[in-house]
Amino acid sequence: MKTKSRAKPSLALRSSEGRSPSEVTSTRRGLPAIKPQKLLVPVDFSPDSGWALDYAASLAGQFGSAITVLHVVEPIKYVCDFGYGPVARERSNQAVIKSARAHLRRLARRHLGNQPPSNVVVRSGTAFREITTAAKELGTDLIVMPTRGLTDSEEVLLGSTAERVVRHAPCPVLTLRKTKIVRTRRS
Repeated sequence: MKTKSRAKPSLALRSSEGRSPSEVTSTRRGLPAIKPQKLLVPVDFSPDSGWALDYAASLAGQFGSAITVLHVVEPIKYVCDFGYGPVARERSNQAVIKSARAHLRRLARRHLGNQPPSNVVVRSGTAFREITTAAKELGTDLIVMPTRGLTDSEEVLLGSTAERVVRHAPCPVLTLRKTKIVRTRRS
């Protein structure tokens, strides 16, 4: 009895040659063939977020996508008392936002080279909320982000911000895990 060899479905992004994401048809196996037109890359200025920018630049070159680079500044939190008890307040830090915007432009130029991003955005708020809100507002097709950022704890497999973005995002999220290369000496 002969059995047919089945090809494993590819998880690679497939081009749909000139079609908009809403016109994309299914592949042979029923998996959607996507061509992301708008990429969102959240950056926290960690080395891994620079690596995510490099990866997004590669994807954008392959699919002709526009890249939006986003940084979220945590607001200043303080407690004040108006006579009715303590009230927690937040205020955006304009000085940090201004310097973050300049730093983000330099970082985008360094990692994206000749392919300028369509947008450099700095927002104030909670990181995962601002990332998912920006993705909705910009009509993002794919979010590209590292699994860990500035809090590079070995015990955590997926950073809390990345995990929350994956759960709440309005579009697919490509999380990148940078593996550590162990070099051994040859005798």
